[in-house]
Amino acid sequence: MALSIERNLNRSVIIGGGLILFLVGGGILLSGNFTSFFSFSSIILVLGGTFGATLIHYSYPEIKAAMSAAFEVLFYEPSEPHKRIEILVMLSKEVQKEGPLVLEAISSRVSDPFLKKALEVVADGQQPTTIKRILETEMKTSADTFKRSVSVIQTLGNYSPALGLIGTLVGLVTMMQSLNDPSTVGPAMAVALLTTLYGALLANLLFLPLAGKIQNCAEDEVFVKRITLEGILSIRKGENPIVLEQRLESFL
Repeated sequence: MALSIERNLNRSVIIGGGLILFLVGGGILLSGNFTSFFSFSSIILVLGGTFGATLIHYSYPEIKAAMSAAFEVLFYEPSEPHKRIEILVMLSKEVQKEGPLVLEAISSRVSDPFLKKALEVVADGQQPTTIKRILETEMKTSADTFKRSVSVIQTLGNYSPALGLIGTLVGLVTMMQSLNDPSTVGPAMAVALLTTLYGALLANLLFLPLAGKIQNCAEDEVFVKRITLEGILSIRKGENPIVLEQRLESFL
């Protein structure tokens, strides 16, 4: 049996990100000089301050795990429930014909870690109660990791506007010190306002939408994993593929 389970590019994130770049970037270009919206010092202040404050709030491994989760949902989307049901029914038919050991060979061609783990424990001949305990523990650990990742990204979104405001205050102090030279007031004010702009953009167009996306993906993953768990237990018990399909279709 040819079986290769790959995750697809997340088109909604790509389209959404493209719209942001096109519309926001286009608006900036139409408003005047593009270079006037760029300030390296403001970027350093907002990004450095945001990640520094978050690093105080959370440990480095937690931030690293959150970045990994963000990368995953940016470029990949969760498995679709109906496709997972089709795969489980197919696996059930294979086990009916060739026995549980066929799952060991199939697991080597599966990219989904949870499904791969499920196939391996069934191929090892574990009892249904043991399989259920192992996979439920796996589900809880994954859900907790996603939950903490959402919290980290939301914290980044909360801190970035505050750091933008701090940058603006720093710029205003600099501007007030140079009031004796009117020619420097305008550029100094522009740089001061850019930090607020950067903080707002990072929070509302990156961190907070990303946190919501991770949360949605986590919920979708839990749903697919519940279907997988039910299907794997049915396969382990040797139930008829038709009965298995009818049971899993009730999830939808």
